[in-house]
Amino acid sequence: MTGRHPDINRVLAGTRDPLHALIADDDSGILLTLTALLEQKGHAVSAVGDGAAAVAALSTTDFGLILLDICMPELDGFDTCSTIRQLENGKNVPILMLTGQDDTESVRKAFEAGATDFVAKPINYALMSYRIDYILRAAGVAEELRKSQQRSRHAQRIANLGHIEWDTSRDIKHCSRGILEILKLPEQPGLSGFDDFVAYVHPEDRSRVVAAVEQALFQGSALNLEHRIVRSDGEVRFVLQITEARPNPGVLERMVVTLQDITDRIDIENRMHALAYYDDLTGLPNRSLLIQQLDQLLRGAARYEHSTAVIVFGVDRFDKVVEGLDHQESENLIKLIAERIKNTCRECDLLSRQSTEGAVDAGTGASQLTAKLRNDEYVIVLSAINSLQAASVFLQRLVEQFRHAFTISDRRIYLATSAGISLAPIDGDSSNQLIKFAEIARGFASQEGGGSFRYFKQELNQRVMRKFSLADDLRKALREDRLEVHYQPRIRLADNHLVSVEALCRWKHPEMGSIPPTEFIEIAEEEGLIGELGARVFETACNQLLDWRREFDCDFGISVNLSPDQLLDEEAMRRIFEFVSSSPIDNHLVEFELTESTLLANFDTSLSILNRCVDIGCGLAIDDFGTGYSSLSYLGNLPAKTLKIDKSFIHLIESSMQYTAIVGGIIKLAHSLGLVVVAEGVETALQRTILQQEQCDEIQGGLVGWPMHAQAFASWLDDFQQERSRPEYADNEGGVVRQWHSNYSAR
Repeated sequence: MTGRHPDINRVLAGTRDPLHALIADDDSGILLTLTALLEQKGHAVSAVGDGAAAVAALSTTDFGLILLDICMPELDGFDTCSTIRQLENGKNVPILMLTGQDDTESVRKAFEAGATDFVAKPINYALMSYRIDYILRAAGVAEELRKSQQRSRHAQRIANLGHIEWDTSRDIKHCSRGILEILKLPEQPGLSGFDDFVAYVHPEDRSRVVAAVEQALFQGSALNLEHRIVRSDGEVRFVLQITEARPNPGVLERMVVTLQDITDRIDIENRMHALAYYDDLTGLPNRSLLIQQLDQLLRGAARYEHSTAVIVFGVDRFDKVVEGLDHQESENLIKLIAERIKNTCRECDLLSRQSTEGAVDAGTGASQLTAKLRNDEYVIVLSAINSLQAASVFLQRLVEQFRHAFTISDRRIYLATSAGISLAPIDGDSSNQLIKFAEIARGFASQEGGGSFRYFKQELNQRVMRKFSLADDLRKALREDRLEVHYQPRIRLADNHLVSVEALCRWKHPEMGSIPPTEFIEIAEEEGLIGELGARVFETACNQLLDWRREFDCDFGISVNLSPDQLLDEEAMRRIFEFVSSSPIDNHLVEFELTESTLLANFDTSLSILNRCVDIGCGLAIDDFGTGYSSLSYLGNLPAKTLKIDKSFIHLIESSMQYTAIVGGIIKLAHSLGLVVVAEGVETALQRTILQQEQCDEIQGGLVGWPMHAQAFASWLDDFQQERSRPEYADNEGGVVRQWHSNYSAR
């Protein structure tokens, strides 16, 4: 085996040429998806399920790209990566490791094991394609640099290096042709003395060169000196002067010095340094250099008792922004983003002014360090700040710059940004900790809308840690079927008839108690669990309805909520449709509830799915109407049968004639569109009476019944069937309404 890879050589010849990739992951779904992605790009793929198999594959095959999962049986990703790096054909192959979201410790260990880069799970496959292209391009550049180094070393061994002889009078006694070529001089250059040669030395290096050569000439010491020269054509080159030490300097009258042009070596070293520490697309420092520089800043800040602000600044929903751009356009946008950030930081030289000798005021700008974490996220460090508000002042200026559109291929693109700020030593004193805290703060800022930024507080970290913990526990609760379904009744006002029950998921954590639905539903959406959770609730509710219909001989239906992610999840909706088709339940008894924001987030796609629901006989209800866009204009295009007025309106109708008029107007307009109107959150008899007067069709809320588990609902249903023949409030409805008007007028 050799250290050079044919696949990478093809990348050097043309980055679009196919290569042979190896994928190691014990998740068959990820294996299939990544295999399809690479094969779609024209690459050959070998897929294995563990690290030992990956190492064995390299014993017979050279690969141009390796993708390793961290968690695998027998040999985990870290040990697999380390083992591969010890193989001759694994030293230079690019290795991409798959790790968990925000798992900074795994990222650190991955790089220590020799990984080229990492991708966080859940994997964004759209950006994964770009990441693979970037890695292959960087691998090609690295291979080219290694080949250049080999050629350079070979040339140094066989080249006729230039040499020059000085005597103690500093006269040049001999000058080889190599010297003339290095200085780009004609055959008779007129180099007769030491001063003639020094004239070609770069002005900034002359005093150092003169001192070193004179010491070697008169004291017999060795010479090993790198410096710059300015050739006759004005080009600046780097040379190395070498001579051995002379034990008896007074015996010899001459000294022979060998010169070598080392410009190529210096260029290669600089390019290797740039490849290792800078982003090749934007020229900004990468995470490795960021950590080094930030560690240095923090040490200086601790010594001089200065504060340091770490800002994580990013573009919100960047993956959605670049969906409509091709590869080149996406790269151009990333360059423009980085350029705009650098221009905002122009008060100080980036990466060159790390001084902590004097603090500055918030309004005058601090020493700054800017680096790129990912395509959508950047780090800006402000050191030696006197005011903790310095970061706010800087971010206000930066956010203002991003209010202007970016122009890509004659298109104007507006970007929403957010930022998180951590402060040293208040929030922490390590680089990784401060970056992590700033990322956490940015996560909360991004939820508040474009241009927002937040300072990190310990309570934010606690909330994030709680979310991480609950995400794991929610997966376990789904596996062990420990989530409960509660049922809330909905009745028709005209005849006090039970129309349907709404199925609602509830989670009682074994240690934390009841977890609010708003909290665990959001976690389920973020973790990709909402499809499984929603299907579980739907199937449980439908089966329970069948049991009740057999037990109570009733004819009410069931309604379930669909979240935006669930509605647009093809697999989740396929499971629901298959269950409806195979279940003995009558489809017309099933109703799906969606909020306005769910419907309007992706209206065309949502409409197609909802039409399919209606085609199989299911109903559709608009839930929480009034809290979203509050527009009836889109309802005419929806196959909805029911509109549910949000409880926030209902709670105000007792004390506000204006809200009564608003609710009445919604009811009339909905009726004109042929919709059945349901009032949510009805808790008092007076609210019910007012809604009857406004001709509301149905009500739901505490007055009828709070959400109950299945056994409690069965008891409620038994009592309800016995009492439904006694219509409530029929005799005194007018008196109640008159009393409400009297009370309202007296206020």
